[in-house]
Formats: sequence, structure tokens, C-alpha cells
Amino acid sequence: MNWQDVKNNLKEVSSASEVIYKASRDNDLLFDYIDMLPASIKKELYPKYVTSTGPILGIRKQVVEEFLSGPVKRADIIARFSKEKERNPKQFTQYKNLFSVLYPFFTFTLNNIVYSTLDTLAKKLQADLNLTSETDIKVIGFDGGRNTGSEHVWFAIYNNSYPNQKTAKQLFFSIHNTKVAYALYDRSNDYFVEKIETDVDALEYSGLLKYYSQHSNTILSDNYRANLFQKYPLDRLVSSLQAGKIKSWLIKPGEKGSMWRKALKEQNIRIGWGYVVQDMYEENKFEEAFILAKLDEHYKKEGVRQTNNKMSIKSFLVDVSENDLVFSVSGTSDIIGVGVITSGTQLDEKDEEFKAFHSVDWLFDLSKSPYKPSYGLPIKTVTALEAKYAIPIISSIFNQSSNTYSKETKMELPFINTILYGPPGTGKTYRLNAFKEILFTDEIVIATREDILIIKVKEHSLWEIVAAVLLAKDKPVPVPEICESELVVKKKDPTKPTRSYYLVRNSLIAYSDDQSSDFKRKRKDRFFRKNQNAEWSIIPEVKEELIEIIGEELIKLAKGEEITYAPQEIKKLTSRYNFITFHQKYSYEDFIEGIRPVLYENKEIEDEQLSDLQFQKKYGIFYDSCLSALKLAGYSSFSEAFSDSLEVRKTKFQSIKNIPEKQFALFIDEINRANISAVFGELITLLEDDKRMGADHEMWLELPYSNEKFCVPGNLFVIGTMNTADRSIALLDIALRRRFEFKALYPEYIETEWWASLLQALNQAIYDWKKNPDFFIGHAFFINRPETDKTQILNTKIIPLLYEYCQSNSATVKNILTEAGVALKQTGIKENFQIVAE
Repeated sequence: MNWQDVKNNLKEVSSASEVIYKASRDNDLLFDYIDMLPASIKKELYPKYVTSTGPILGIRKQVVEEFLSGPVKRADIIARFSKEKERNPKQFTQYKNLFSVLYPFFTFTLNNIVYSTLDTLAKKLQADLNLTSETDIKVIGFDGGRNTGSEHVWFAIYNNSYPNQKTAKQLFFSIHNTKVAYALYDRSNDYFVEKIETDVDALEYSGLLKYYSQHSNTILSDNYRANLFQKYPLDRLVSSLQAGKIKSWLIKPGEKGSMWRKALKEQNIRIGWGYVVQDMYEENKFEEAFILAKLDEHYKKEGVRQTNNKMSIKSFLVDVSENDLVFSVSGTSDIIGVGVITSGTQLDEKDEEFKAFHSVDWLFDLSKSPYKPSYGLPIKTVTALEAKYAIPIISSIFNQSSNTYSKETKMELPFINTILYGPPGTGKTYRLNAFKEILFTDEIVIATREDILIIKVKEHSLWEIVAAVLLAKDKPVPVPEICESELVVKKKDPTKPTRSYYLVRNSLIAYSDDQSSDFKRKRKDRFFRKNQNAEWSIIPEVKEELIEIIGEELIKLAKGEEITYAPQEIKKLTSRYNFITFHQKYSYEDFIEGIRPVLYENKEIEDEQLSDLQFQKKYGIFYDSCLSALKLAGYSSFSEAFSDSLEVRKTKFQSIKNIPEKQFALFIDEINRANISAVFGELITLLEDDKRMGADHEMWLELPYSNEKFCVPGNLFVIGTMNTADRSIALLDIALRRRFEFKALYPEYIETEWWASLLQALNQAIYDWKKNPDFFIGHAFFINRPETDKTQILNTKIIPLLYEYCQSNSATVKNILTEAGVALKQTGIKENFQIVAE
């Protein structure tokens, strides 16, 4: 779509906005628009609402029943809206005027052009500003952000370090009434920088692009984590905890942290027991006895005491407060997230089980490397944590993780052949993982139906999946047929033995209108009905209400239809790397290519124990990595690349040199554990950057087994780690020096940590003895550990390592520890005659 097409569509959107602007303020104009809808549109709208129930949907139902036969009876609709609003104030909190109820009659015909036009314009700006890899886009149409209708539409381009656009600085564009507006918008402070308004006719793409280009650096530098650290500095959190101004909490986001990713994305923390929570708020009762009674009513299990659950619910709803510190916990040993509560208790009417939540600014995602306290964490879902325990934890996490975020979110590519070397515990493998996650992992749009199915099924409970299947089939269906549906199959957890039949049947019974059932988990809502043939269907009167609850996209998926989403909303991670750990038996055949035995079952042999032993060519991880890099450069095979001219290859690899998404990496942990000469063979020469494909002195060779022409692509990074304290491979770096860039990693002494002076003293003593920093002790042995673990760390980590360094010479070990100021106690048979710290 060219600019003129976009502009013509913007004019149409602007005209629609003008109509909606007036109709949202004048009920007569609102009804005039509805009465003038084409008959074809009215026929399409009629089945959507004709069976609706409830206060809001009921008003829409009355409108569609009337507008097919003639003008809508305006006075009746207005009177009904006023009466329902007075009778059900909670349900009308967001529906402040009649337009907010009847807006679907406007948006039904407009949304396609609104979303396609704004999305096209936003993507073009994003691409022309070179912001595609670092920003996301949010588009909102006339439905509004809360699905209550809106008179203006907009899009925002914002830094993708944010989980959403709600607090980010953004390049903002909107159409409101007859005006187009664009600006740099500071969303968190609700402040527009140089907001420019103009008519659509006067809008030019060049001016829009120029304005945004002047402010694009502000978006790129607006880092979510950095802003949070500025908002919540460690010293302020610690002083607030010490003074008792805030509390700290251990809260479990689902069993074994199952809802952590959802909590992180939504910026909140939730608990379950939704039916208990609903009853508490409906009856305005928060006493422990009431909670316990409701737990027994809705969630009773034989032999299970509800005391812990009772206390968790009360703490979450009553005691957890805005500004409190929250530690997200998985199991009884791992802290996987840290954040600050930013709201009181809120209720999600659409989430039946995890209904209650608090909004949270999540400071740290520790799920890939959890913080492990030295003591076991409680089994309760919600537990208060005393300040004396919370302060050491938050201090340790801040000192480690905030440095990591600030240093490595803008990490640059390493040299194309790099080895990270240093003594044990200095973060070599940690840095390797950072390279993997930051430089060689992409967040891409999910394109396949299979991926979308998996995502959407996870977002819905089983009863909602079952409802979508019944709505899609639109006829009575037996349970086995429901179980065979694509959505139910995807919902079934393959690790759990329970048959789908019983799970689906129980969901149907729980929400059925069968009053004779004694099923213990019976719900208040009634959606399903069983006939005499044991077939299930949706109760007709609640059909529209059910569609509103589960959403039309799930029903379309159940029908087998394709659905589309705003592309930035459906994403997944893909990697551009391979990972291997070397060992002493690793060989050329494992690494590059070789002939390997394969057993094939011989169908012609009667004895089932006999098989054919055959040999086949098998490629190794280095070959596969080279081929993956080659494909990123635009070649499908080595033969295709070889058939090109050198000049074409040079041009291709030069053009992708500075494009991160076109680089591939092979990570080799413990690279010094293998015989490098034997593993790389003749290919070690091809690793040199000037011998790579597309380089000036490009070198090709013929592989020994396949006789295939082979060259190492210029966009393949080979990054390894090497432990310098291993005496068995001391000369390895000499063999690799010409081909690898060596980056030293030595201990870091964080002054604010309790262990900094101890570690420095230990390493000084080691240096006085060995005169070699390659035998230092790394900071990783102490990171995330409280001072109470000091003796344990020394006895189980440091002293055994010193015995290894000193070849079990106890006198030398004792001298090092004494010089470092470590107090020792007498050893004996119980300590295996080893030196033990006090």
C-alpha cells in the first residue's frame, strides 16, 4: 500500500471519527446512525445479539430486535439503560453512557480498515526509522482500550524492553474527530512533547517521518529496566523496610511458578481460589471463619487442611499493600522474580480461577537463574517475610542483577573467534549464556496456526475450550467427540495420565443446569445442557453471554478457521546458536562429519532380535552451525555458495556484516577439555577471519568423508570458555592464540557485599603462594549467598578447591587460609583430617 492509499484510508477513518465523536455526546445522533445502518449489516448483527442475556448484552439484544422491523424505540432504550445502571452499578463502572454500550454497532463495519491502515502506517515508519528490531507497535481502534467504545484511534511505537506500552515513551499517532495528531508521548507522566495537530489533507509522510526521526533516539534510550532501577533504588527500598514503611511478601504465581511468564507480561501477581474471592467481595466478608467455610464449599479435599490457604487468601486481599516488596517464588527453594506492588487488590471478572491480583513493577526476572536462599521457603502461597530476611536477599539480587542489566542490555558482538578464560567461578559460562540470550536470540512473530493454537489454548481454562467447541459445532455433541477436537487435544497435558474424557465430562457437569447432580465442584454459572442421548450443547439463553466471555477468536479456532492478530501481540523466541561442551573423547567425526553405525530393523528376518547394521555419513555440530550461518547469508547449501563468484560472495557477506539477525554462533563450553588439533583437524586454518567465506583470502577445502566443498561462513561466531586453573591443558592457549581472541575474566570484588574483603584476602594469599592469577577463586562461589553461609561456602567449596590447587598439601592450604584471616578449628577423623573453617 502506497502513501496515497494510506492517506485516503486515513480520511475515511477521520470521517468515521467525526460521526462517532458527535454520536457519543448526543443520543439522538447515536440512534440516527443505528437506524440508518444498511439492511445487510443489520442482518449480520442480528444473530450476534438476539439470544443475549444480562444487563449490557440485553440492551443490545433489544436494539437488534427492533431495528430490523423499523426505527429503534429510543425512549425505551434510554430508560432501560438508566434502570440497569442503577440496579447493577458494579457492572456499569466502565459503561458510563449509552454509547459505551451500543458502540459495537459502529465498530462492526469500521475495524478492518482502522487496524489495517494504522498497522500499515506504523510498520512503514518503524522500518524507515530502522526501529524494527528494537521497538513494538500497539494499535487501538474504535473499540477502545477497554472495549467500551472510543471516539479516537491511535498507534504507538515504543521500546520493546517494556512488556507493554502502558508506561513507555512512545512515538504516538492518533485520529480524533477531524484532526490528526502526532507527538513524542511520555506515557508514564501523561505528557506530550511538541504535540502537532493537523487536518488529514495537510498530512505528509515526509513531515511525519522527519518529526519521528528527531525523537527516535529518545525511544531507543528508554530502557524499561534502567527506568525501574531509577524509580526504585536499592537504598530507598532497604530504608523503607528497616523503618517498617513497607512490608515484603513471598508469593507463589501458580504451582511451581507456572504463571510467572503471565505475571511478568501482565505486570501483576495473582492467586487462585477465585470462587472464594468472588463470594468474599459479593458478601463483603473477609473474616477467617468465612474464608474457611467457603474453601470447604468450593475446594474441599479429603485429608487436606485449608488453614494455609485461608491465611494466604486473607493476606493477599487484606494485608498486601501498594509499595510493598514482592518476591515471586517457585517451589520451596527458588526466588524467580522481584517487584514492587503498585496497586491494591483488583478483580479480573474474566478470569474465573485466578481472579484476584495486584499490579506489580517487576524489577528482576530470575527464572533462568533463580536466587536460592540458604533456608527453605514456606509452602504457603502467600507469606510475610520479615525485613531482617528480606534486606539481605534484595541487596544481593540488586548487586548482582542490576549490574548485569546495566552492563549487558547493550552488549556488543564479541570478536568472531573468542575464548573467555579465567579461574573457576569468574562467570565464564554465565557470560556465555548472556551472549546467547542477548545477541543470538530473537523474538519473532508467530506465523503458523499450530503456534497460535498452543498460545491461545494456554490462555483459556478447559471449560472455556469445551464451550468454544460446542459453540463451533452448534449442535448436541457427545463427550468423546468433544475430546477429539483439535483444541481439547492441545489442552491435554501429556505428562498427566488422567483421560481427557473425564476432564471434559467434569467441566461439562460443573457448569451444567442439571440440578440433580451431586458433583462436588458444581459452579454457580450455568452454560451446558445434556439431552437424553448423553449429548451436550450450549443453553440457548446464555449463548451470547458465553461468546462475550471466551471471545470469538477461540470459537473460530474451534471451527478450523484462520484468525489474525496484531503481529506484535503473538511472538516466540528463536535462537541463532548451537551449544556444546567439549570432553576428552570428543573427535573430528563428532564435530564436523564422520561415518557412524546405525541399526535398522530388517522386516525380512523372522528373528525380531536381529537387525541390519549399516553405516551412514553423519554431520556434526560444527558443520550444522556453518550451514545455519550460510542460510542466514542467503545460501541454501555449500555447493550453491561455491558456484557463486568470489565477488558475489564478498558482497553478500559484507552486506550482512552489521546486521545482528544475520549472525550465527557456536558456543563451546570447556573448549580446553578436548584435543583441539584432533577435533578441528585441517579446519582450524579455515577459522581465521581472513580465510572465511567472503573474505579476501577465502579458503575452501574438500571434506574427507563426503568430498563436499567446504568453507567457514564469515557470519559464524565461535565462542568458547577455558578454565585456566586446569593443569592438564596449560599450553592450549598457545595453540589457539593466532586464531582466537582471548578475553580474561577474573574475580570481581563488589564493595557492598559481605564477602568482598574475604575473597580479596584469599586471592592475595593465593598470589603470594603461586604468583599466578589463573588460580584465583571467583566471585560466583559467593554470589546470592547470605553471610550466614560463610562457613558452609568455605568448607564445601573453597577449601576443597584449595586442596586441588595444592595437590592435597594440607600445610599449604592452611598457610593460605591463615594468611587470608580465616579462623580454623582442630581437625580429626570426623573431618577426614582436612582443614575446616570455624
